[in-house]
Amino acid sequence: MLNINPILDDMILPISLIVSVVALLLLYVLRLRNYRLPVKYTAWQNEAQEIEDVTHDALVAAGSGYPTISIIIPAGQSSRDVTPLLDSLYAMDYSGKYEVIIADMGQNANIKDVYKRYSATHDHLRYTFIPATSRNIELRKLAITLGIKAARGEWIIVLSPDTVPESPAWLKHYAQNLTDDRDFVEAYYNYADDGSLLARRAILERVGEYVARLSALENGILAGCGHSNWAVRKSWFLENDGFADSLPITFGEESIMVNRHALAERSALLCSPETKLVEDIQSRRQLTRERVERLEVRHRLTPSVRRLYCKDGWASLMVYLYVGSLLLYIVKRLASDLPYAIYTIQCIYTDIACLLLIAAGITIPMLLIRKALRSLGERKYGAYLYWFALMKPFYAASISIRRLAHKQDFIRKYI
Repeated sequence: MLNINPILDDMILPISLIVSVVALLLLYVLRLRNYRLPVKYTAWQNEAQEIEDVTHDALVAAGSGYPTISIIIPAGQSSRDVTPLLDSLYAMDYSGKYEVIIADMGQNANIKDVYKRYSATHDHLRYTFIPATSRNIELRKLAITLGIKAARGEWIIVLSPDTVPESPAWLKHYAQNLTDDRDFVEAYYNYADDGSLLARRAILERVGEYVARLSALENGILAGCGHSNWAVRKSWFLENDGFADSLPITFGEESIMVNRHALAERSALLCSPETKLVEDIQSRRQLTRERVERLEVRHRLTPSVRRLYCKDGWASLMVYLYVGSLLLYIVKRLASDLPYAIYTIQCIYTDIACLLLIAAGITIPMLLIRKALRSLGERKYGAYLYWFALMKPFYAASISIRRLAHKQDFIRKYI
């Protein structure tokens, strides 16, 4: 009889290499190629900014070129000191008109004191608050809505009090993208890198989220929005009933609104460091809560967006399939040659192929991701990028378990 075991044994080596090739190609298609988008979008934005800088004086002299902007800062009891953000906003290099509206979510005495101090020297600072009787609507939703209704400008930019622009040209370059053919604009923001592993993971997660939104925009879909650094046309916000779609839950208002109502052809995502905000890193508990809420919101978006995020899950599977198949090849080769202290010359071509696959798996992701990080104004990470990719499925599983455990906590409580 024909002994099949030796035949199968001989086939393990080429099959494992074929599997690793397929896994690497699928990983590129499902995830890695999307990291080229920040580079492309940043190049477009930087080129437009250079043109805008050249024509700036002429536009200002003609009385055009910059819209009137209302910047809303929803601040509450848990917010950090808002003064760094105000100091940054009032140091902006911007020739147009703008106002800053502090939307107080809790009639905080500290926030009132800050408003009184700054309003004495800045006449375009305004203050609004939520009445104490407003208990049935999530405070942040209501604060932003009241701020938008009170705004004098047609364009509204919402900033978290915990975030600060990195560039004094932030507002000027942001305003350049608030054009008549758009209703919604979002700019990139992320945590400040303090060198800790906590910050590294949080930063790379936000980069991945933003890359996913860029990929969705390329496919004509709006896949949500961050809590800060986004702009909306006032009339468009009111016409679409603002945050009405997100009333059943206590968070995710901007993501649900944008996903269900904004049109890709009338929206823009900005990547340049000139329009970036930075935020101090939160505590581990706060970061976990943010991740759980982000996952819950993701499940409430349209099916096309959920399919987009499923691709990233398949990409994580390809990482392990690629690594596992190469490890199988290496172990099999060592097991066949080491006991006899020989080298099987017949395997030289497959060994070379294995080395090339290892080199490709190391260099391609590193180059693509580091270029994306550089274009976004982030620090280029080294070996941690590989550790993050390997741990990503376990991070996702942990957050999914927490989401299921706290699912009832997401529902708005009616009083």
